[in-house]
Amino acid sequence: MDAQRHVVIMGASGMIGGLVLEECLNSNKIGRVTTIGRKKLPEHPKLTQIVSENVSEPINLLKDVDNVDVCYYCIGVYTGQVPKDEFIKITVDMPVTFARALYTSSPQCHFVLLSGDGADRSGKSSLLFARQKGIAENELLKIGFPHVYCCRPGYIYPDAVRKEPNTAYALIKKLYPLISFFYPSFGIRSGQLARAMFNIGLQNIEQNVFTHQDLLRQAQPQE
Repeated sequence: MDAQRHVVIMGASGMIGGLVLEECLNSNKIGRVTTIGRKKLPEHPKLTQIVSENVSEPINLLKDVDNVDVCYYCIGVYTGQVPKDEFIKITVDMPVTFARALYTSSPQCHFVLLSGDGADRSGKSSLLFARQKGIAENELLKIGFPHVYCCRPGYIYPDAVRKEPNTAYALIKKLYPLISFFYPSFGIRSGQLARAMFNIGLQNIEQNVFTHQDLLRQAQPQE
């Protein structure tokens, strides 16, 4: 990789994607950032924005995007938020379609996926989330990128105020300070996860699955 990397971020308007974007804009290792999404973001000298309502068909969006060193794919949805077909589209179809389009112009790219704890590559899980995350990981690994890094966090504690997706998440958020006091590795803060993903994307290692514990280690300051 060049000293000044070109990074692409999908999902930069979301919680983790937005924090990954901050890491990139604040790093002297990153020379250029391209975001692709439906929302316009604040301007920055390093930032090129591609704003489109149709991000699920990326081939046209990527026609002028090449020489990408790292892609951070941070789009996701919670189980139960959308119907099953839509969940599969967001979890599997969109990242795989995007990655295939990106590979045509940037085959040397490192692809960093925000996956999830319990992702099952065997396809045998009875849980929709685990099964579809595993399918997405398998398909991404087939494309040909030199590195596909699948980040599998457990509970993510939001550093910023947000509306929780369901009652269970609202309860865990409320109890998190107490739980984490007794079990420091119970969850990972959103800022830690973003920093871990950022650091992982800049590495050249054979490991392709990063568990919750791996992510906590990767969130530590790098040399």
